[in-house]
Amino acid sequence: HKGWIHQCLLYAENKAVYKFFATGPNAVLYNRYRIVSTSFEQQKIDEFRNKETALGDKYRRKKKNLLLQSDKLLKAGKKELYTACLDSLLTINSLVSKLDLEIRHTFISDNKETVYTPYLISQATDIFENYSLYKNALDNLSPDVKRSKYYDDASDRLKAAKAIYNGADVPILTGQDINGRNAEIDYQKSNFTLINFWASYCTPCREETPKLRKLYNT
Repeated sequence: HKGWIHQCLLYAENKAVYKFFATGPNAVLYNRYRIVSTSFEQQKIDEFRNKETALGDKYRRKKKNLLLQSDKLLKAGKKELYTACLDSLLTINSLVSKLDLEIRHTFISDNKETVYTPYLISQATDIFENYSLYKNALDNLSPDVKRSKYYDDASDRLKAAKAIYNGADVPILTGQDINGRNAEIDYQKSNFTLINFWASYCTPCREETPKLRKLYNT
């Protein structure tokens, strides 16, 4: 079908049999295709995909209606109603994202025998917010899964986040001050320390400077 490319996730397992069923391009685009396979890993991938597809189907029509309505309101010059319509759309998108994360977390916690679990962990976008959940899931994987490259990838991802995930004990920061002298920030003796990472080329960072100065003086 010209005009778009859509990814269909397949786990190529030796000697496994795969049968792909789709009624047309839109069936593929909206993940309404079906894969029948003797591969256990492919079955787990499809189990997860089907849950995500069901979630998308639940809210797709409502989102489509809001988009059509917002276009009409914009053309009619009804700015306040148009803004309210977009706010509703953002609310739905936030809800879908939250529910999608819940599906992922449940699947990861419940499936210890599939390499798709560490694969999902290696791709997680909330690794800093939910480090403990992913670490616990990774530690409880089956021995066979722990021997896979997917486990190694997920382990590397968690190791990179180990020192800075939400709730972690932040390591002592060392480096040089603006005069080139070695410096070590012993903030552990303080009741409260704000660590702000910024760059001089970052406009939003520099716009925050007056607020940070006021906070510092406070």
